[in-house]
Amino acid sequence: MKVMKAIVTAAMGAGVILLAMGMGTASDLGQELDENCSACHLTKYICQKLDKQDEAAWVSTIKRMNSNGADFPVDKIDAAAAYLVGLKAGDGPLCD
Repeated sequence: MKVMKAIVTAAMGAGVILLAMGMGTASDLGQELDENCSACHLTKYICQKLDKQDEAAWVSTIKRMNSNGADFPVDKIDAAAAYLVGLKAGDGPLCD
């Protein structure tokens, strides 16, 4: 029980550190992607590409969208691409 409490405490502490550093959590990235992407198009287009693009392709896509007027934070692009690669087709807030 003490080990589990230590693990939970450490995980919560890591989440606080990430938020303090402006990195956020995976759910924060999902929400931020949803808000940014849905400003111009349906997120179903993103959902359809899950499991079909690698991390480099997502980085390129997000940068291209920024050059077309999106306002996704540049310092979060790599984390967002990693987040998208980790989703399965039909999964996550972008597919709801």
